[in-house]
Amino acid sequence: MSSSANEIILEAKNVSKSFWVHKRQVKSFKETVAVFFRSLSQSSESFYALRSVSFELRQGEVLGVIGKNGAGKSTLLKILSGIMQPDEGEINFYGKVASILDVGAGFHPELTGRENVFLSASLYGLTKIETERKFNDILSFSGVEKFIDEPVKNYSAGMYLRLAFAIIAHIDADIFLFDEVLAVGDAEFQLKCRNKIRELIEDKKTVVMVSHNLSEISKFAHRVIRLDSGKILDEGSSSTILEHYMEEAYNSNVSGSKNSVVDPPYILSSGISTDHFDVLSIELFASGKEKTSKILRTDGINVEVAINKKKKCSIQAGMFVSDISGNIILTNVSLDSEDIIGNDTFTGKGTFSVSFPPNFLNSGLFSFTFFFVITEDGKEFDSARRLVTKNNLVIKINSPEAESVYFKNIPGYLRPSLNWTFKELQK
Repeated sequence: MSSSANEIILEAKNVSKSFWVHKRQVKSFKETVAVFFRSLSQSSESFYALRSVSFELRQGEVLGVIGKNGAGKSTLLKILSGIMQPDEGEINFYGKVASILDVGAGFHPELTGRENVFLSASLYGLTKIETERKFNDILSFSGVEKFIDEPVKNYSAGMYLRLAFAIIAHIDADIFLFDEVLAVGDAEFQLKCRNKIRELIEDKKTVVMVSHNLSEISKFAHRVIRLDSGKILDEGSSSTILEHYMEEAYNSNVSGSKNSVVDPPYILSSGISTDHFDVLSIELFASGKEKTSKILRTDGINVEVAINKKKKCSIQAGMFVSDISGNIILTNVSLDSEDIIGNDTFTGKGTFSVSFPPNFLNSGLFSFTFFFVITEDGKEFDSARRLVTKNNLVIKINSPEAESVYFKNIPGYLRPSLNWTFKELQK
C-alpha cells in the first residue's frame, strides 16, 4: 500500500519491552534446574530495554536513532521489523516494510547465495518471476558473483552483508529499516550503500537508521531520536540533537579531561615541553570582542599560540580542525603563510597568530589540535609530527540570535560568505 506525501506511514505508541536478567551466573545444569523452579523474584529481575517510546514518521522522512550501547536502539528496530513483539503499546505501519538488522539475517547457512536470494526475496513477497527479473541487478550490486553458488556458510561477514543489502536494495518497499549497514564492508561497497540510500530518499521512501557513525546520521537523517536507558531522551532536527549528544559526550569523557567543551575564554594548556621549546598557552577568541564572549558564526576567530623558545632552531606551528566525529576537515600550517618570519636565531618568548575570517566555519562543535615542526641546522626531526598537543580544544560556534531557524540548521562544516549575484534574463 502506497501512501501519499506527508501522510503518516509509521507510528509507535507507548512501546515498551522488558527482559528478565539473571542476578547471578548459573554454572551447572543442576543449578539451572534449581533456578527454573525457584521464584523469579529471587533469581532474576526485569530490565526495560524500551519504555513508553512514541513517535510518528511521514512518507519520505529519514529518522536517525542514536544513543549509547544498551540504549535500546536495536531492540526498537527489531520490534519495528516484527522480530520481537512489544510488551506494551503498538506499532502501526501503512506500507510495506523491508529491514536489514543483522548480517545475513534470514539466510540459511547450508544454502547457496543464489538459493538464499530467492528464499529471502520470497519472504518479502516477491514471486519467483520477479526475483529472476531482478537477480542480475542484485548480483551485480552485491559483487559476490564468483561465490553465488557457494554455501553462504563459507562467506565472510562482508560478503554476507553485501548480498543481504543487495536484496533489500531491490525490494519495492515503502519503509526501510537499517541497523549499522555502513559499519561492514569495504569502501567501494559502502559507497554503493550510501548512493542507494540517497536514491531511496529521492524516491520519497521512509527510512529508519541506527548508526554509531554520526557523520552518516548527519548526512541522511531529517530528524533524530536519542535513546537513553530505553527512553526517548531527546528528539529534533539532526544538527541540534547531534550537537547536544556530542557536547555531552565530550563533557562526560574523563573527569578532569581537557577534551571537554569549554566556555570562553578558550584556552588550552598544551602539555608540550621539549628541549627546544615550551608551549605556554593556546587561545581562541572572537575578533574585536572580549575574550570571554561566545564565538558566533559571523565572528572572525583569532588563534594565538604562545611559546618559550630555549634553543636556536626553526619552529613551525600547525593545526587540525575536526568535526564532532573526529574527522579532520581542515589543516593549516604556518609555513604556508608568506608573512611568517624565520625564527632560527630567536630565543625567548613569542606568539604565533592566525585568524579565520568571519563566516568561515559553520555553527556547531569543532575540535582543534595543534602540532609543531622543529628544524635545527636545516634538519627536520623525525619525531616532529609527534609533537602534538596532548589534549584537544573543543569549541562551540554559535548561530547569531537573529538568524532564522532554517538557516541555523544548514548542514556542513564550512560556511564562507561568497559573493552571489543575480541577473534577470531578457524576455
